[in-house]
Amino acid sequence: MARGSPPAAAAPVPPRKGWRGLLREEAGCWGHALRTASAASLALWIALRLDLGAPGSAAMTAVLVSLPTAGQSLEKSLARLLGTAVGAGVALLLVMALAPERDLFILALSAWLAICVAGSAWYRQKAAYAGMLMAITACFVGLPGFQAPERAFDLAVDRLTVISIGVICGGLATALVFPRASRDDAVAAVRAAFRDFVAHASRCLAGQGRRSEAEVLDRHFVRQTMNLESARISTAFEEPELARTRRLDGFISAFMLSSTTARAVEHLRADLRARGQHAVLAALHPVAERLLAALRVPGERAPASAAEAAPVAETLDALAARWGAHADEARGRLGTSVPPVDRLALDGALALLRQLVRESRELARTYADLRAPPGGAPLPARPLWRRPDTLGAAVAGLRAAFTFLVVCALWILTAFPDGEFAATTAAVGLSVFQATPRPVTSTRRELIGYVLVFPIAFAACAFVLPAMQGFPLLVAGLAPFLLVAGYLTARPATAAFAWPVTALFFMSLRITERTTYDVGAVMNTTLAAMLGIAVPLVSFAVVLPSESRVRAALLERALTRQLRAALGRRRSHSRHRFEAAVRDLTLELADLPGANADERRRRVLHGIRVLEAGHAALSLAALSGRGALRAWSPEIGAVLEASVRALESRRPGDAARALAALEALGARVDAAAAAAPRATLVALRTSGWLLRLAVEEHAGAPAAGAGAPTRLPEVIHAA
Repeated sequence: MARGSPPAAAAPVPPRKGWRGLLREEAGCWGHALRTASAASLALWIALRLDLGAPGSAAMTAVLVSLPTAGQSLEKSLARLLGTAVGAGVALLLVMALAPERDLFILALSAWLAICVAGSAWYRQKAAYAGMLMAITACFVGLPGFQAPERAFDLAVDRLTVISIGVICGGLATALVFPRASRDDAVAAVRAAFRDFVAHASRCLAGQGRRSEAEVLDRHFVRQTMNLESARISTAFEEPELARTRRLDGFISAFMLSSTTARAVEHLRADLRARGQHAVLAALHPVAERLLAALRVPGERAPASAAEAAPVAETLDALAARWGAHADEARGRLGTSVPPVDRLALDGALALLRQLVRESRELARTYADLRAPPGGAPLPARPLWRRPDTLGAAVAGLRAAFTFLVVCALWILTAFPDGEFAATTAAVGLSVFQATPRPVTSTRRELIGYVLVFPIAFAACAFVLPAMQGFPLLVAGLAPFLLVAGYLTARPATAAFAWPVTALFFMSLRITERTTYDVGAVMNTTLAAMLGIAVPLVSFAVVLPSESRVRAALLERALTRQLRAALGRRRSHSRHRFEAAVRDLTLELADLPGANADERRRRVLHGIRVLEAGHAALSLAALSGRGALRAWSPEIGAVLEASVRALESRRPGDAARALAALEALGARVDAAAAAAPRATLVALRTSGWLLRLAVEEHAGAPAAGAGAPTRLPEVIHAA
């Protein structure tokens, strides 16, 4: 296969290997099912022996925290314990202060629900999950507690106890029954990320990174970054040394920066090709070939492990050390008879390639260091910063409070016997599903899950469990359901149904030490749960739904505002923070429902344009602070302001003014560099060049819902 050519199509998987993979996958799913069933049975037995009020909640918690890896399970368990403790404490305070005043108590509880849901929308990972549990626990303890204030403290202690039992049993099962370490997932994510980077850089260096291919690959890069971050968080609980040295943090940062620089190289090469500067491309080709070869191990493939990445880092070190000689060879191939603009273009492309060499070397080095022995100084802290969505969090909180009040009003006005459970279910739905990319779809699945589990709970209550006397027979009767629930949890395609099936089943049966299986109670509980989830479903569909174009427009505006925020930030790692925020927003924008494939591609490309423009703008801002370019600062500042304004709007006049300012700056830099060549002037020219390409592409891109893109000459002429 020629160097730089796209990878060949994957060969068909032999039937034996396919069956082995299927059997391995099924064994993993059923192993997880056995783990969850064991955890739930143990938690149920302990809760029944202690004569707690809601043993089913202990079993349900054990199922929910029994995740595929120990790190994930521990992370979720700690967040659940923290959220439960805080929520129970707040519920006790509200009961003590407002128990005699029903309406004031419900208003105060709805306000607490709004705060928790807004905080859950603001944060992510374990902080968001803890916020959900604060809201849910406050309802579980507060709603029955204000009706019987003398039992409020016992209810809070009971709730905290059953959750603790479920968490402990789930953690024990994850650690003892077919244990699986989070490190395995982290290793797989790192290997896939480096392999994808090498493939992407190879396309860009070979000039084969076409727009249609690059946008799909870049979307994968955005998703891959978030997968790496999830693996980092889960692994931190199992590998404290890895968390202390921040090696995985360094890999994520290097992965983001190097993949964006590779994309900029492809964009710059495409512009040279479009302008007919083929002599520059020919002089640049051998240097790009050397970098492409350095990224691969013998056999023309990407490194498949950290051990194979170490020699790649050494090769890139050697390439960086001899970069001056390689650059002189490229200038010699170009010759002296070419126009000065071609020499400047070659110097700019060489500078960008040198940056890619440095960042690729850093990526390979951090990859190789992941297998280093314990010890060593920690890397600088570079958290994957997420842009908080202030408006979205506020809307989520207000929507949760309003919907909860509606369900409580229905409960009070109709005197529904299980209205308390309906209000609690509504709080659960509002807290959990607002954090999903598609709240309406997720809530609808919850409702479908309740409908599907009703006949199962009815049959268990009417025919199966009454015949099971004693705990061993009770577990035998519950075992088929627990195994199915665990199997559903293990499969991503069916995991969405595992929560409603498990929750409603245990809540409707109401298992206690002296259980009476009441079919009427099962029906009332199911109807209350359906009412409690139907009202949030309507609320998610009406109050600023994520499927609406308004939501997409707000996210696109937030994307472009990251550029101005990055330029105004006076702190270290601004490029890393900008990368993380834009990638996070791009993923959120791409995952919004209600858009066809073309619209999703347009949204992803918009995020990529913001990334490219942001890196160029940050480089310009850094150059303006250097002493050699201090005289250029006013002009650079004006160019940055015009470019940011053009990227924040779709007015043709803003784009035309920004492009005119960039052209004027480029002409002045070309004249100065031709008279007295300097590295700082070449860097200034290259950054302005990349920023101009991003503004041109933004001006020619179709708006949301528009047809063909507007041609750049038409934009300038219209101004």
